[in-house]
Amino acid sequence: MSHHQQSIPPSFQPHVLTPRTESSLSPGRDHEVLFTAPNSDNPKDTSDNDDDHQYPATPSPLPPQRPLQLPHSDPNPTKPNHLFSTPFKRKAASIPLSILALPHPGHLHGDLGSSESKRQRRFGKLVSPLIHEELAGAKYICTDFVQVFLSEPSTSPQPGAPTDSLLHGLLQAMVGSLLRSDGLRYNRSEDYYTCHPPSYTNRSYPEWFCRFANAIHTTAIALDTATLTPTLPPAAAPLPHSELKWLVTDSSTLGGTNNNGIKPDFILTCCPGIPTWSSVLVVGEHQSQGSTSSTNKSSFTQLACYAEQVFIAQPFRNFVFGILTSNQAPELIFWRFDRGGAIGSLTLNYRSTNLQLLDVVRALYSIPRLSPMALGFHVTSISWTPDHRYPLDAASGILTRVSARLGHTPGIHTEALLPLHTVVFAAPGIVSRGTRVWASLLDNGQSVIVKYSWRNMQRMPEGEFYRVAAEKRVVGIATAIGYDTYENIATSRHGEGDVSHIFTQPDKYVKHIEEHNRIFARLVLSSTGLPLSDPTLTPIQVARGLLAGLVGHASLFFQANLLHRDISPNNIIVTSTTMSPPGPATPTVDNEAAPFQWIWPQERASNLGGCLIDLDYAVDTTEEPLSGAVDRTGTYPFIAIKILAGAERHRYRHDLESFLYVLLWVCCYPVRISTTTSPTTTIIESVQHNSTKFSSLLWPSDDPLYIWQNGDQRTVVSDKIANIVSDTQNFECLLNRFRPGFEPFKVVARCMRRTLWGFAGTSFCGLVGEGDEELPSNEREWVLAGEVRIGVSNRDGFCEVKKAFLRLITMLENDTQGKGK
Repeated sequence: MSHHQQSIPPSFQPHVLTPRTESSLSPGRDHEVLFTAPNSDNPKDTSDNDDDHQYPATPSPLPPQRPLQLPHSDPNPTKPNHLFSTPFKRKAASIPLSILALPHPGHLHGDLGSSESKRQRRFGKLVSPLIHEELAGAKYICTDFVQVFLSEPSTSPQPGAPTDSLLHGLLQAMVGSLLRSDGLRYNRSEDYYTCHPPSYTNRSYPEWFCRFANAIHTTAIALDTATLTPTLPPAAAPLPHSELKWLVTDSSTLGGTNNNGIKPDFILTCCPGIPTWSSVLVVGEHQSQGSTSSTNKSSFTQLACYAEQVFIAQPFRNFVFGILTSNQAPELIFWRFDRGGAIGSLTLNYRSTNLQLLDVVRALYSIPRLSPMALGFHVTSISWTPDHRYPLDAASGILTRVSARLGHTPGIHTEALLPLHTVVFAAPGIVSRGTRVWASLLDNGQSVIVKYSWRNMQRMPEGEFYRVAAEKRVVGIATAIGYDTYENIATSRHGEGDVSHIFTQPDKYVKHIEEHNRIFARLVLSSTGLPLSDPTLTPIQVARGLLAGLVGHASLFFQANLLHRDISPNNIIVTSTTMSPPGPATPTVDNEAAPFQWIWPQERASNLGGCLIDLDYAVDTTEEPLSGAVDRTGTYPFIAIKILAGAERHRYRHDLESFLYVLLWVCCYPVRISTTTSPTTTIIESVQHNSTKFSSLLWPSDDPLYIWQNGDQRTVVSDKIANIVSDTQNFECLLNRFRPGFEPFKVVARCMRRTLWGFAGTSFCGLVGEGDEELPSNEREWVLAGEVRIGVSNRDGFCEVKKAFLRLITMLENDTQGKGK
């Protein structure tokens, strides 16, 4: 790479705000997003031609900066680029399940779970487009879906697929049991069955479908066409038939959290009583009346959103079946959603047995009889109570079987059963890692964290990174005591054989699964605590946790040559107990750690009040090119500007930038809402800028960093450049949003901003690109790979920030001691 910096594309460039008066705001307009980028060079791009959101640029006092541009060397965004970080694709997992907003300090006695104090941020209108995008390019059609996905594997002890003669007998019995108006007929002269739903309306059709599917199920039981085998283990035995029922649910919201009020048209449920998302086995969507090709796509996305809710509610669900029905003809499509995308059937016309009626009946007959594994549950590493046929949720009494893999830890046996009751983190989304984290206990009472996730198979196993960290005596990193892998998406779908004959686009599918195959993995960590985002943490706990994360990150980078690349509040754990460095205990500093005492003295490692976790996105910095899968996803609000814009290879300074965003986030959230102001009202800050007073709506009082969570890449990049990097007064406005008790963190935030973007000898900050020509710092306008800013090395940048945190902690400790006296 030449010394010329990589620049942000024009579409990412922010406008600099000009003075505006409050009266200039147009009534009825959404003015939450203040900065919009100019149109791209593509003349067809007219998405930003709203005059109410266009502001002319004003002169900037900053040194001239080249525009940041996306690399143009590779037109294919999914192809790995060795010079840059792997492409970022925003997914539904970037919008968290919920966030707490605390009442005004005078009303802290209120219930945090009440409707007044807990606000659900994960609205369907925000999630649906992301679900649609993450499934784009990940949908494929299987030409023999019912046989491949709705039959037990040949190795299963379950009975095989029903024969045609069995299904004909089933239909014959159903003709006598269903009402004539339900449309199932037998044509004696031609010897075939026909099926004509009486109506395709949004209300009538789901009711008919459930009657039809339930008739198949109950008639099969009455005819004794399937029997339970008592000797089958729970993992192989199907649910008791009496518990299964198809229900219409389009008029009532399913019970359970994080459901956003979305309502499937019909479901297959396995529990009696009021259905909840944790009891849903299959989801169904009926296309609305008057659907067009565009709304057909919308119906698929809606079906996918239901599947996402099942993944959220059922932690060990590997895949979810869905049914999409037509509003114009007796046609439907079966879908199978997993962490790699969606596989659909051909459109099945069930008008008669001369078409695909037998296939549809075979599918509806088979689904209730599938074993837990065949219906989409992980069963290999867990067990659950006998009174639950599925490991649905915590109420199922789930235990996980673990064994030590990464060294010996006192108290853990070769084989141990750990209860999984308390969920400390759950990631939403479909095409994602689907991370779920539990707190648990070993037999000796030691607290551990158990993490399950779907790792991209092109990435280095997370357990291997922890092993390297332990060998290098890294401090501030959690200790891994067990790592295992289980099924992967490809083998879960169709085994390891040739699949070219079962997909309509075999070459494209094979390439996709090679690049995006994921494997289900479990990691057991010995370090436990609260994530930095926990609202109960005190300011001093947050400060110590941030310092521990910063130290752990630096130790990982400088000692083990590993770059974390996913700094977020949930990946920094605040511990209440002392932390010890991994590896064997030594009375003195060993030779491996001696050169890195400047990071944090080994003898003081137990004084760190937290640790860094989640090395799933880590890379070895000594490798060329950087290792990593082609579909990298980070934690959206905290991704560095140049990484989000796809303009630079991931460096140490980008993670340091993420630490700044984490600090700003935890100091702003949870927001304390004033009882005298509407939660949706934006507070107008009047500030002086270029001797002109103007109104700023940058940081809404009830959700200051809303744009970082919900804006698209261009909006977030523009917002961060304009309001964090370039404009000091706008940055100060954000600091004024810090919640009570966190005001002292402003000093550290200002220090980190200067460390990352400050210009030597001036009070200005600005974004510069990376180059490789090593001229003296006063003769160049670019930062080198090993620098955080021009002329300041990674080591010196870390030391600057560490010093600021040490001062903050000292001040908070003194303040606490003073109040105690």
